Amino acid sequence: MGAEWLLVAAPLLWLVAVCVQETHRWLALRRPADWLAAEAQAEALLHELLGAAEYQALAARGYLCIPSRLYPERHYRVYRPPRLVEMYERGQRVAALCLQPTRYLPSGDRVLLHKLLLEGDEARYLRIARVSRPGRLEFPPRPRGPLLPTAPAPATGGVSAARNEAGCAPVVQRLY
Repeated sequence: MGAEWLLVAAPLLWLVAVCVQETHRWLALRRPADWLAAEAQAEALLHELLGAAEYQALAARGYLCIPSRLYPERHYRVYRPPRLVEMYERGQRVAALCLQPTRYLPSGDRVLLHKLLLEGDEARYLRIARVSRPGRLEFPPRPRGPLLPTAPAPATGGVSAARNEAGCAPVVQRLY
């Protein structure tokens, strides 16, 4: 009779510990009070670092296409809303990569985070990111339409033409 209370108390203590830990994690990820100013600054930095052509492509498609520097037939799609980075090879989606910040990060900064890490040290990015393969986990739904108000697209050429040749044009949607 004396040890039976331990069978009840131990799971309850574990549950309290998990709740405290998850609360701390949630508090770190929530938006700060001045999040609108942070989003505006991140958007300005994104526009400055991407250039007009890449920024327009991001606004029109909802994702940024980054060709691989290590593998010639591979490219990555980095989406503006927080979601997995998709990896494509020969036009087919082969994996989704999960690499998330531990604190709140505005959406423009999140796009730049993935872009700079993939372009700067792709091998390390692939070592650190968690990989989901098609068939094991379902991919999140694809965003519909542009996520930002779009201006008329400039004539294609320069960066966007090179990106399309790298395999970033619309691809056949086969998962398996």
